Amino acid sequence: MRKPLPESRAGPPDGKAAGKADTRGEVLPTVILFMGVMWTILMGVHVVVMAMARTTAQAAVIAAVNAAQNAAPGSRESEGVLAARIALAAASSTAVETRPPAVTVEPGLGQVRALVFAGTLSPIFGGVEISALACGPLDDVTSAPTSAEAWRC
Repeated sequence: MRKPLPESRAGPPDGKAAGKADTRGEVLPTVILFMGVMWTILMGVHVVVMAMARTTAQAAVIAAVNAAQNAAPGSRESEGVLAARIALAAASSTAVETRPPAVTVEPGLGQVRALVFAGTLSPIFGGVEISALACGPLDDVTSAPTSAEAWRC
């Protein structure tokens, strides 16, 4: 004759299976925790992607200003635009050109101004456009600017 199983192995007398814990109500906190972790990871990726794209745009605008400063007086705008496009094309895995760069040479003020637009894909916001602006002095200007416009960039 066999001995009856103890209650711990046979299960409770109400018919529930042995070893099955009551897990109702534990799924929602787990899902909330999982979504919070995923949101944090996506936000971190977004910050990194935006920083890389911003750095790319800044590098392109600095290249445009440097090229315009070193070019001959008649071709400064085109040299600056070409340098900005080359810099953005070189970093096309980080950011792409969304609008043509703008390079403005103001000999009366003695400065060159460059504006570059770059775009990237963010995991949170989708497509994002970033602009970068830089100014630099022109070395071959003979008269020093005296107006307040010379310091605006």
